[in-house]
Amino acid sequence: MRFWGLFVFVLSMAFSAAAAPKNAVLDINGMACEEALTGESRAGARIRASDKAVFNGIKRQETLKPYFQELNDHDANVFIYRLVDEYIEDLSVRVMPSTADNVCVEIRGHLSASAVQEAYDAFVTERSTFKEVKPEVVEEIVEKVGEEIALTPDNPTELALIYIDSVLFFDGTKSAKQSEVLKKLYADNPYFYLTEDAEIADYVIRPKVLTAKVDKTGANQNRLHMVVMLEIEGLTDDLSGEYQNRYVLFDDSEDKQNIANKMLDKLLELAGQNLLGKIEDNEQRKLERKALGRELNS
Repeated sequence: MRFWGLFVFVLSMAFSAAAAPKNAVLDINGMACEEALTGESRAGARIRASDKAVFNGIKRQETLKPYFQELNDHDANVFIYRLVDEYIEDLSVRVMPSTADNVCVEIRGHLSASAVQEAYDAFVTERSTFKEVKPEVVEEIVEKVGEEIALTPDNPTELALIYIDSVLFFDGTKSAKQSEVLKKLYADNPYFYLTEDAEIADYVIRPKVLTAKVDKTGANQNRLHMVVMLEIEGLTDDLSGEYQNRYVLFDDSEDKQNIANKMLDKLLELAGQNLLGKIEDNEQRKLERKALGRELNS
């Protein structure tokens, strides 16, 4: 089984290397509409529509289809979302004629073929490390980890503690309110509790806004560029982090601060979801060691 996984990995690498010239720049164009939810501003619907439009544009890019055909439907979608979140460049978003209930956008951007190749190689490498686990081992770990989780309400000291700091902006100011989106995301998790004391925390998350810049792109149009990072202590021996980077267009009649707040919430949530998975994986390995005296994949 291990040889077969390596064989598939090598074939995929050889195939992907020929999918597009390494120095090519791929144009990404897409359109999408999203319904404005009750109580939500149209800016929120526009951000969701923009993500969907980028996803559609990448999925329809003919040069990239050979990559997707090498993956099953689920993995292909996961790979596309990775390109959406981490690799799309020079993204512009234009609001199209919309209805009272829906916001429609058209996006334009590009992907570097070398970046796509890098992302694909990394994605296939991750998948190639998966190992077949015997059913009886799965049953054993599910039963014993289930017992551990069931005991956690009576054993709070066995759960990890996470401290989430206030959002630090590039000008040195801080906002506790902006970090609430992360605290809601991380609340009521079976692997850990939130704490207000960084000194006793197993993980310390420090949200940072690295860039929040508005540029004039037309007589009545502006472009907001924002980059956020979630820096974390405790996940590895060194500091590590999750980044998110987005552009959005808006006109002068719209509330710039409201759009920026919506964008910040979206980027914090995306980065927070990625980081949450890594923390849960780390805590899962701890439960495996405790339940079995070893890690499941050892």
